[in-house]
Amino acid sequence: MLLRFSGLLFGLAIALSGHAEAQDPESPPYFNRGDVQRAITRALSAIHTVKCGKAPCAKATTEEFTSPPIDVDEARIALLAGATSARLKWCGLEWKQRAYPLMMQQFQLRGIHDARKLELLNLIHNAQFGRDYAQLQALKTCPEALRASLDKRNPVIDLPPWQRILNNALLDQSVAQMVQRALSEIHQARCGPDKCPASADGTDRSKCEPQLCSPATEAEKANPPITIEQARRAMQIGLMSGVAAFCAIDWRRRIFIPFITYQRRKLAMSERQIAIVAMLHGTMQSFMLKNYREHEKSCTDKMRNGIEKQLSKR
Repeated sequence: MLLRFSGLLFGLAIALSGHAEAQDPESPPYFNRGDVQRAITRALSAIHTVKCGKAPCAKATTEEFTSPPIDVDEARIALLAGATSARLKWCGLEWKQRAYPLMMQQFQLRGIHDARKLELLNLIHNAQFGRDYAQLQALKTCPEALRASLDKRNPVIDLPPWQRILNNALLDQSVAQMVQRALSEIHQARCGPDKCPASADGTDRSKCEPQLCSPATEAEKANPPITIEQARRAMQIGLMSGVAAFCAIDWRRRIFIPFITYQRRKLAMSERQIAIVAMLHGTMQSFMLKNYREHEKSCTDKMRNGIEKQLSKR
């Protein structure tokens, strides 16, 4: 889960090649601007060979070659991660759960949630990985000191089995689909307080009826009442609530109510908007809680401390 990585450092400054094409595995990495720009161009030329979500990515346009959708700093991170991954594999270390997930975390922190951009960065990582690993195999055996350094600076990240599903769920395209799903079911959600008939003492709620939202219109589906970022935020808060629920932390009082209060008071969301973000929150909370119950025996101290640390910053 995204939250699981929040305390980790991006450990890519390790013993790598002295230049993008150099073959000294123990020298610091260096990719100049030309190296990075060439890597971006190669990725754009190959983008149509991979999938953006479930469908193949479209070929790069002339405009994309002129003004790439990813910047030099982002591409350099991918190059460094690819070089690191190659050295980890060359030294006999598990590499898929070290530099790569840290790279993806870095992109998430930068707010990159577009499938096409992420695939471009993946292509850059994979190309650098392939080139470096092929060249490293021609060298002598990985020095033990380098292996120990790589192992120390790039710890294995304990990824849950559902991590890929979760990452995909937070992409722009997936979030948009989740919003559409919420709109298709919004008539089942509450839009305001229950309707209760007047009674003598005002305490009889036995005949109250929920004030349900009206069905979504075609115009509303075409132009949803909340943004992709607002929807993604609700989903991320839902993930936190799911872990909190698994750890027997009062998620409703400490997470959900403050979140909804903020949406209502600070963002001035309508009851209909509140209904949508609450539905998205609930979907992701249920997903997280279900998976933890299926794969974890109990909440660990690490999990509980992680949630408490995040809540202390709110």
